[in-house]
Amino acid sequence: MAEIGSGSGSGYPAAIDSDATLENNSDYARIQVPNDLAAAIVAIETELGIAPSGGYATVVARLNTVSDTAGGVPKGDSSARPAASAGTWYRSTDIGILEYSDGVNWIAVL
Repeated sequence: MAEIGSGSGSGYPAAIDSDATLENNSDYARIQVPNDLAAAIVAIETELGIAPSGGYATVVARLNTVSDTAGGVPKGDSSARPAASAGTWYRSTDIGILEYSDGVNWIAVL
């Protein structure tokens, strides 16, 4: 765990950063505070990558589509599958195939 403002950067994604030492009685922040915050932002962006929500409204919505609540590949009627978003899997139970999206099309795999 990295302490924001200690000058050690960010511990993310290996650990969640903390901020136990709050700034007080000062008109100026120590330089380590904005530098560590910047390091945390870069670490989060690096972990998530560019456009992590893909074609979905949020990252949570994409993750909920990629993995259903049981932790498997979402499944259902082929007419109910979500819009194509790169890296998304879907099992079309009505036609009995597993499909993968390249971001534009659904590709039958099995």
